[in-house]
Amino acid sequence: MAHGYVNIRCNVRRKANIPLLAAVARRYQNSRVEYCVGNLKHRDDASRAVDGAQLIFHLAAGKSGAAAELFLDSVVASRNLLDAIAGRTPMRIVLVSSFGVYGIAGLRRNSRVTEQTALERHPEWRDHYSHAKLRQEQLFWEYQQRCGFELVVLRPGVIYGPGGGHFSSRVGLTIGNWQLNLGGSNPLPLTYVDNCAEAVVVAGAHRDAAGQVYNVHDDALPTCREYLRAYKKHVKNVRSISVPYFGLQLFSRIITKYHEYSKGQVPAIFTPYKVATAWAGNHFDNSKLQSIGWKQLVSTDEGLRRSFAAYRAEMEPSDATNPSIEPNVKKNQAQHLIVPTRAVVSHLRESMKLPRNAQLWLPGYLEGLTVGGAPRPARVWLLLADHFEPLRKPADEAVARNRVARWCRQWPEIARRHCDSAGNLPRYTFFYAEEEYRPHLLDGLAGMAEAGIADVEVHLHHDGEGERNFVERISSFTETLFARHGLLRKYGGKLIFGFIHGNWALDNSLPGGRWCGLNNEITLLRDLGCYADFTLPSAPSPAQTHMINTIYWANDDPVRPKSHDTGLPVRAGETSIGDLLMIPGPLALNWSSRKLGVFPRLETGELAASNPVTRQRVRLWLKYAPRVGNDVFIKLFAHGARENNASQLLERDLDLTFQLLRDECVRQGSALHYVTAWQMREAVESARSMREVVTEDRLGSTMARQNKPSYQHMGFKGSPHCVLPS
Repeated sequence: MAHGYVNIRCNVRRKANIPLLAAVARRYQNSRVEYCVGNLKHRDDASRAVDGAQLIFHLAAGKSGAAAELFLDSVVASRNLLDAIAGRTPMRIVLVSSFGVYGIAGLRRNSRVTEQTALERHPEWRDHYSHAKLRQEQLFWEYQQRCGFELVVLRPGVIYGPGGGHFSSRVGLTIGNWQLNLGGSNPLPLTYVDNCAEAVVVAGAHRDAAGQVYNVHDDALPTCREYLRAYKKHVKNVRSISVPYFGLQLFSRIITKYHEYSKGQVPAIFTPYKVATAWAGNHFDNSKLQSIGWKQLVSTDEGLRRSFAAYRAEMEPSDATNPSIEPNVKKNQAQHLIVPTRAVVSHLRESMKLPRNAQLWLPGYLEGLTVGGAPRPARVWLLLADHFEPLRKPADEAVARNRVARWCRQWPEIARRHCDSAGNLPRYTFFYAEEEYRPHLLDGLAGMAEAGIADVEVHLHHDGEGERNFVERISSFTETLFARHGLLRKYGGKLIFGFIHGNWALDNSLPGGRWCGLNNEITLLRDLGCYADFTLPSAPSPAQTHMINTIYWANDDPVRPKSHDTGLPVRAGETSIGDLLMIPGPLALNWSSRKLGVFPRLETGELAASNPVTRQRVRLWLKYAPRVGNDVFIKLFAHGARENNASQLLERDLDLTFQLLRDECVRQGSALHYVTAWQMREAVESARSMREVVTEDRLGSTMARQNKPSYQHMGFKGSPHCVLPS
């Protein structure tokens, strides 16, 4: 609008973005702005967005996520746009591409990158983002040859400014509160957001720009080291380690060799090719952009001053606990607008995948290491949560009966041998798989629940069957458990349940949407009566969230997956609420148990034949399990129906878990309490509200079961209480 454009259409994905754009438009009285709400992934939306347009600025791109997501947001959305304009000439399109399309790994160090530099020949050797951007640009040139429209391509470097990320991967990697400075003295190709927007508009208006490519970066470029030094001075003095380029190359070669030696067990995510691409050091040239009239509106010094001021302001509400991690969103897709704005010209960061998907959970883990030692807990709450699947293939009905019978025979004997600080026997919570429901199999578990040594909650696997199917399955299963077996409970007159998602894919959190398919699953669970989710941790699965070792409230965004990636922590004395309470188990690195003698084992609180219980594991649970005030909540999980796991648990690990955990609690002066999933949820609320914590069995007062059948004929008798030995 500042350049005189008067008839403008802005394509936005969400109506919530319109007020921000309207506030800008009101400053230009002569301009007429209309808003088109839609997503370019849908052909009809793409057609509406470009209808009647003669000049299109295309800035949409996927910025992070799995390869399929990036190609969907960058390539498929662009193809829909191009199909929509086919035959509508004369027309000009300005495409915002990326420096990531250049093939610079083969260049000598300190080579100059110009518009004539060759494109990447091996995008599959790099990150998914660069691969998607390269294919997007190639697609535009293919359609330009076919349809004859005018095409201008801009390749910006690192776009920065208020609201953007604090560090580019060209500077280095952020791990917790530490910044690895890998860029050293390399020039950092910054372009302030206003300067980048100016370049987009100038290229769109200049008559000689058709068919041309322009590098976009500011004039006075700092080095990566200078940027980090200025950040420390003006934002926060983050801790940093500088790694020289030869060290990076050496480390990458070791990783590559170990990848070959381990036959792919260690992913080759840090290769010499990627190191050369990101940190070999190149110089950049924007003289071609200047030749068509572009001038830097905001100086580099002023851009950094504005950005650093905004970064400081961002950290003030959260006490600057972790400034170097960008705000977390579930699916980073830039808006497609007919005009460039700060909302759509956002910072583009190349992603890096680490072994065991550590890029998801390692920052949170390292952040926890920097926190001072917590006081010894007053109370420790233990929940045993079994993903119970008696018909898991290749089991038939007879095998399933034997699996359940073994638990009904051996678990009561184990439970009678132990009691907690309040004299209660252990409780074992079976999250029973809905798709494996058989009445006779549930009867045995319900008998142990009546005896006060077990409970049953909901476990479910599904894969894209749709919202209606999901709601019907949950509703029918919970009603059957309640009416037929006397399980679950009503609270406030409503049937409620705890939940574990099959394949870890809660809220469509797996790449590609497998094993779920519902972006609004958290909302559905809330409305169906789910009082808490116990799926996490799910590492090393890519469904693992960034927030670890914390009980928190997840708030659903029904149009995007993985809404529970972050949330509002539950803290003592504070009021917080959301759509679904997340109660995860501990997630840590166990350096005392190393694979191949080198790599620490991932501790997720799983009880399994492949990872026997040890005293060190118990101490890790106590150290890393979520805390609320002076209470520690340990959720352990198992797949206990399988014969190998059942043998490990019933013949060794359950007895050892109770014994070692009680020894550690006695040693540190903490009260130990055995609870079901529901009782843990109640204990969390008591700790949050700082009420007197209930320690006795509450099943009778909270379940409000109707038509409750009796299972005493199955041999489950007696009280769930015992007397502490002297």
